[in-house]
Order: sequence, then C-alpha cells, then structure tokens
Amino acid sequence: TNLAQAVRDAILAGPVNRRELAKLAAGVDPSDSLAMKQIDEAAELGIYMAARSIIERGMSTEDTFDALVELYGNQPNLTAKDSTSKVNQAYSTPTPLSYAAGMAADLANATFAWDGTAGNGLLTIAADPSRVIVNEINPDRLANLERIGFARITQEDATTISAPEGVDRQALNPPFGQILSGGEPKTWPIYTRQDGVVVMTKAIDHAIAMKSLESLPEDGRAVLILGGRKGTDA
Repeated sequence: TNLAQAVRDAILAGPVNRRELAKLAAGVDPSDSLAMKQIDEAAELGIYMAARSIIERGMSTEDTFDALVELYGNQPNLTAKDSTSKVNQAYSTPTPLSYAAGMAADLANATFAWDGTAGNGLLTIAADPSRVIVNEINPDRLANLERIGFARITQEDATTISAPEGVDRQALNPPFGQILSGGEPKTWPIYTRQDGVVVMTKAIDHAIAMKSLESLPEDGRAVLILGGRKGTDA
C-alpha cells in the first residue's frame, strides 16, 4: 500500500512518532483508536519492507542486527488495539528479536520455513519470503501478507494445524495467555500420557506450539517465543 511504502521510506530515513504516522496516513486523528489500529497494521507492513531492505544489503550478521535496532528506534509506537486484537492477545515481534530468532532457526537455509501465527510477517524477516509458508487468521493482516510474496498463505485456526509438508524450519510467536469462551478459559489437548490421560492446557501459545511442532522433521530447527509458566502449570 502507499502508506506502507511511505512508512518504509520514513523510518529508513529517521525517527517517526505517532503524530507523524497519522500525517503519513493523510491526517487521521491520532485519538481515533479504530482508525489508528488500521494504520498500525499498514505501518507494520512498512516496517517489514524496511527490515527486508536492510537484510538484503548483505551486511554481516552483527551489522544487520545493529541496523535493525536503529530501525526499531525509528519506528512509531504501534499501540492501538481493537476488540479482535485484544481477544486474540496478538502482539508483534520487534524486528531485532525477529531477526535473531530467524537466524537461530536458520530460516535463510530452509527448504520451506513456517510461521503459523504470522501477523504481518515480521518474524520471518530473516528468510526469503518465496521460501516461507505463513498462516494468519486475521483478515486485515492476511491482506498484508498477500502483498509480500510468500510461497503460500493459509487462514486457519493455528491450534488445529501442524506445519505443512516440506517445512523444516519454524519461527513462531503465538498469541499468549488464556482465551475466554462463555466466561470460561478455553482448553486444548497437548499430549497423551502413557497411562492414556490427555493433558490439557489453558495457554493458547502452548497449544499452538505443540500442534505446530508435530510435523517438524528430526533434523529441523525451530524457535518459539512463548509465555513463561511454572513447571506445575498446565
């Protein structure tokens, strides 16, 4: 989109605050939270584009990371929330952390890489998008993913699907915490004990992680960013 391209160019040139972001979006009132959430989604696409342009310069890993830290400092705070993002506990991964995770997962050398909760694609910045398969349930973010050029895009409930065949690298930062349904936290099965008891979890990030990793080959690699739990918590 034009806004995403404008954000890319602006944050590559220097810092951009939220008021300046609103000006880039043709004068939207920064206090309009719904409009600003839509702008934030477009801005994230611009951040992805800017990050990829830095990575494609072919600098050393350290210099690339430092450049992404500077880029992160230039980007506006994307703090707007709508009802969907609040319910889904959807938070994006900062670009320096995304790059570090992608390098640790060796996404650049994947046959195919996978992010089952892709958002606007930021966790995949270390990989050529033509070698990445992504899944995202939110239609606005899905539309942004379609502009990037990923190998394949799906729109499924990430608690129900494993990584597709051919995927040997994974990077995920799933939504975290509990999801309420009818006032009660939803639960998901994560494994079956030897005595036949099915162990359940209330943590959606753990449910997504266990499902995604089911299909990871023995020589595959994965980096997952999950909420912390005590050992006694399900």
